Amino acid sequence: MTLLATLPAARLKRGLLYTGLGLVFAAGSAQAQSGNALNLDGTNDYVDLPSSLTTGVTNFTFEAWLNYQDNGPWTRVMDFGDNTLVNMFLTPRNGDDNTPRFAITTGGSGAAEERLTSTTVLSPGQHHLAVTLSQNGTVVTGTLYVDGMVAATNAGMTLTPASLGTLANLYLGRSEYGNDPYLKGELDEVRLYNTALTQAQIQADMRAGYGTSAVPASLLAYYGFNQGVAGGSNSTETSLLDQSGNARTGTLENFALTGSTSNWVGGTAPLPVTLVHFSAQRQCADGLLTWTTASEVRNAYFEVQRSADGVSFRALGRIGGAGTTSQSHRYQFTDVDPARYAAGTVYYRLRQVDTDGTSTYSPVRTLAMPTEAMGAEPFPAPLPAGHSLSVQVRTPLAGPASLLVTDGLGRIVVQQPLDLATGTVTLALPQAAHWQPGMYTLRVQQGGWQYKTKIVCQ
Repeated sequence: MTLLATLPAARLKRGLLYTGLGLVFAAGSAQAQSGNALNLDGTNDYVDLPSSLTTGVTNFTFEAWLNYQDNGPWTRVMDFGDNTLVNMFLTPRNGDDNTPRFAITTGGSGAAEERLTSTTVLSPGQHHLAVTLSQNGTVVTGTLYVDGMVAATNAGMTLTPASLGTLANLYLGRSEYGNDPYLKGELDEVRLYNTALTQAQIQADMRAGYGTSAVPASLLAYYGFNQGVAGGSNSTETSLLDQSGNARTGTLENFALTGSTSNWVGGTAPLPVTLVHFSAQRQCADGLLTWTTASEVRNAYFEVQRSADGVSFRALGRIGGAGTTSQSHRYQFTDVDPARYAAGTVYYRLRQVDTDGTSTYSPVRTLAMPTEAMGAEPFPAPLPAGHSLSVQVRTPLAGPASLLVTDGLGRIVVQQPLDLATGTVTLALPQAAHWQPGMYTLRVQQGGWQYKTKIVCQ
């Protein structure tokens, strides 16, 4: 039995989900069971929420599922404010570095904003976005989550929704700035709390709907989007119902409410692939990626991708999936000598592909690359006949290596394994005292790195 079999009320979303164990890849379409979502066409669709919703709130959480379609920078998942001076907003793509950002301000844009900015661009498709603000005295700690993972933290904030007062405009999908584009994609499962949820609680919300358990007292509003007929004629479904029991109903603005866009939409999703671990670490000169699944359904393969800038990814290779299984499986992939990318940080992600060709992406993992290269310096140089030789080896990485010396005819005269520590080590080669005069070649190899130099014996 898979994990989700214990969650009959769970609503699966296409994309990255988290269980209490970790990440879930969910294949199929945007919704599960009979749940719907709301499609915004990116032209002028938005939802207007009650103005008093966040009045007086100091500790705060906002969550939403977004089936994201890029419609340019500065679209809004939410924008709560009076004008361009007083507001707080969440954008999937800011105009500075194209990554998700939350900002809150009482003095307009720019330096007056207190920000949470992700370091990774949001790919098209299903994502869960969340923001928390936790006040302790006069200090506010903000956290931005993307797909259940911490994307940004700012422990030096001072503003909360209470700082903004009672706001005139509480928008989903629209900006306070008139020139910003409208949101394009599908919104679902929007929740607002008057407390700062933990990461575990946010991950639990990613997979759960209310209805079979008690509603938390801290829940300000819960918009499940379970309304209308998917893709049908919904001209009477112009209100967004609050399922928290607090009667904070929203109003749909400018929606066509018919067809597959600008309307209520929906679908079904099969059981997911559950990823409980994914890491990238150095192994000598190589990059070792490991990941573990708890269960898989129709999993064809994982495509390992890398990037030198965290934006443009390319495929490195494929690892076959286990198809459908309730057993845990462990995978690994070695990226040989990632220093060849000439980047201080190498970014990795997994593209999980189902047997029907649908795919989704894991969170990004990073690998910091050493800036100092391997080197080896023999001395004395030149080597007087009858003298022993020393070799000073420099390496930025600890681990096994090998040393090889060949003569002018390519014959091996020294071959020995090494176990190098980070930094510089001096090796003695007393057998050099027996070498004949001539030219020799010294090679030191560690993983994908190799250093070669000449030795002259006189």
